[in-house]
Amino acid sequence: MMSIGVELQKVLDLAPEYTRVPSPSMRARDEACRRLQDELRKVLAAIPAAANHKLDVGVGGRQGSYSPLAWVRIYSPEHSPGATAGVYLAYLFAADGSRVYLSLQQGPSQGETDRQAPGPPSRPDVRTCPDQPHLRASSGSDRRDRSSAERRISRLARLSSCHRL
Repeated sequence: MMSIGVELQKVLDLAPEYTRVPSPSMRARDEACRRLQDELRKVLAAIPAAANHKLDVGVGGRQGSYSPLAWVRIYSPEHSPGATAGVYLAYLFAADGSRVYLSLQQGPSQGETDRQAPGPPSRPDVRTCPDQPHLRASSGSDRRDRSSAERRISRLARLSSCHRL
C-alpha cells in the first residue's frame, strides 16, 4: 500500500515535465492522482463519520488537454456534485511543483454559473461601483462580517499545511 505523502510527492515531482498533450509524464501524473484517490478513499472508509456522509474523492486537471494544475478533491456527492458546486476539500498542486495546498473550496454561486451580470442590490443602502458593478461599497456591518470571515480563514490557514513534502 502506497502512502498519501508518496503520491502527493510524485505529482509534485512531475510538474516540471508538464505538457498540454498526453505524454509519459502526464500519464504518470494521472496514475499518481488515481493512486492518491484510492488511498484517500481507503482513509475515508475507515472514518465512520465520512461513511455516514458518503464522502468521495475526485481527480481533476484534465478536460480535453492537460491543465498545469492538478487537483484531487474530497466531497459529498449530495452537497457538491461537481467542482463548480458546493463546498469541498481539495489538494491543489502548484504548477511549478513547489508545493501542495490543502484547501477548503467553494464552487461559484448560481449567478456566476449562469454567467449573468448580478442583479440590482436587494438592500437600498448597498451601493455598487459604477465602473465595476460586481463590486459594492462596504457598510460598517459588512466590514465587521468580512473581518470575522478573514479571522476564520486565517485560523484555517494556520491549521492547514502549505509545504513541499
